[in-house]
Amino acid sequence: MPTDGTLLLEHMPNGKQYLVTALSVFFSFGSVLSAAVALTVIPSRSCSPNVPCDVATQNTGWQYMLVCLGIIVCTLSVDAWLSPTLIPIDTFDVSRAHALFPFA
Repeated sequence: MPTDGTLLLEHMPNGKQYLVTALSVFFSFGSVLSAAVALTVIPSRSCSPNVPCDVATQNTGWQYMLVCLGIIVCTLSVDAWLSPTLIPIDTFDVSRAHALFPFA
């Protein structure tokens, strides 16, 4: 998260820096989404307690959950790849050059 926030701040105009907060919210949203998928998929595809079952064929909830989360990640990755990219601004480059050569 800190790396993503730093990269976003480097290329974001001053009036749009609130988007770093949105990035933090979406990280939390991703955690809630994965927990919701797990609570939906795993119990319906798991073995019942105190009942003998074949673990290889009846306990497939984790496999289905990982496939569901993989589909979500692939979909969002394609969306991010197709979305327009951020245009770099010179603010970071100028401040970095000033830090490297303060007397120039």
